[in-house]
Amino acid sequence: DHIYTQAINQITPAVDGSPFPLILFSHGLWLARANNTSYAQELASHGYIVACIGHTYASALTIFPDGRMIECNDFNLFDQQQMNDEHDVWVADYEFVIKTITAMNNDEQALLFRLIDLEKVGVVGHSFGGSVAAQLCRSNDKLKAGVNLDGAIFGDQWQQPCQVPFMTMQGGLCLQRFEQDLA
Repeated sequence: DHIYTQAINQITPAVDGSPFPLILFSHGLWLARANNTSYAQELASHGYIVACIGHTYASALTIFPDGRMIECNDFNLFDQQQMNDEHDVWVADYEFVIKTITAMNNDEQALLFRLIDLEKVGVVGHSFGGSVAAQLCRSNDKLKAGVNLDGAIFGDQWQQPCQVPFMTMQGGLCLQRFEQDLA
């Protein structure tokens, strides 16, 4: 019935060794933040602050603090325009989260006050989230590195060079599409 993790909600963070680098982590289309709990915990155990982004309307289920629940929209992976439009929404989600975390890092009343090293921010995404991570590493000069975990490439900037270290891990159909796009 339950999956037990090492995560604890709203705990006072450790300050020894702060400020800590930040990793922004994004799930894949139709998935949820919870799918990446083991990744987030592993990164946190090595001294990173990890912010997992839930993309409303593209996540399996989004539950808001007031109890409202929103299920995932239908997406047609073969509708390139729809996927590029959704890609832009996710990029905007990331930019919003970066702006919000920056504000929290500078707010004396916030749980994360001065705990994040904003000069050391990376982005990781699984599947569709990995494609968004790739685009962000091309468009946001605050990011220092990125990882695409088995994500096909969507968006309009994929042919532009990436100016930061970026790792792509591909397999199966994603690898075939990636090779076709490069041909």
